[in-house]
Amino acid sequence: MDLGDWILNFQVSIYSWVDNLPSRAWAGPIRLLGRVLVFVIFQITNLVAQLRWPFSALARMIRSFWPIPAGYPIPVRDRGLSRLLQQDKPVLVDFWTEWCGPCVAMEGILKRFAKTNQSRIIVAKVDATINPKLTKHFNVMGYPTLIVFIDGKEINRYTGALTYKWLDQFMEYSLNQAATAGT
Repeated sequence: MDLGDWILNFQVSIYSWVDNLPSRAWAGPIRLLGRVLVFVIFQITNLVAQLRWPFSALARMIRSFWPIPAGYPIPVRDRGLSRLLQQDKPVLVDFWTEWCGPCVAMEGILKRFAKTNQSRIIVAKVDATINPKLTKHFNVMGYPTLIVFIDGKEINRYTGALTYKWLDQFMEYSLNQAATAGT
């Protein structure tokens, strides 16, 4: 489990614990503290994302000169995305930005998901800062936004960070939904 997956699972655990507290006089302040703790954690991840942004953008630019290893998310722009959507495999597209904390938390999760499912799913990443027209074309309003395409058509979308387990379930649900609609 990478750090992003741990942070997202920790958030889910806190929300679950806080929501299942018995209805007693002391439960209200503890619920509030739990929500504040989750808020602080995500503010810290946003701060880290903003502080690392210039360095990671430079590193990405340098890495763009080398081929992408198999099983990694594919960074795409307009034409690259059009070509990917014409493939026979389902395509999971992540619209993200360098300065977004939840996007940074999802980075390792997407890499692991792409590697695990490389034989059946194509995972692509669209940097919304560099591709505002593409982001507008797909009506992306928040980051990260995950969109599932099959045969070039949008099947499902989710806005927000997902744990690895939830990402896997989201993709399976989307594929089942497409199979059901196709029959």
